[in-house]
Amino acid sequence: MSSSILIALESFTKNLNLKRGTNKWVEKIYDLMDQVDIHIPIPKHRIDKPFLMVVEDDFPTKGHGTIVIGHIERGIIGVG
Repeated sequence: MSSSILIALESFTKNLNLKRGTNKWVEKIYDLMDQVDIHIPIPKHRIDKPFLMVVEDDFPTKGHGTIVIGHIERGIIGVG
């Protein structure tokens, strides 16, 4: 691991509330994520239709029921 990445990770570990411009190594991570946001578009899905999620896998767990993994095709889901 590059030393600058390690320094940024250690800085975030010590203080999760670091703001932009307060640490030059953390700033590099923010700059990288800005570029990711610019070049990788957020997938769009229709929110005007009923919720539909394609289930790709499921994992039964003791005490929690079944956990499903998938992707949302359309709609919005709320908490509860």
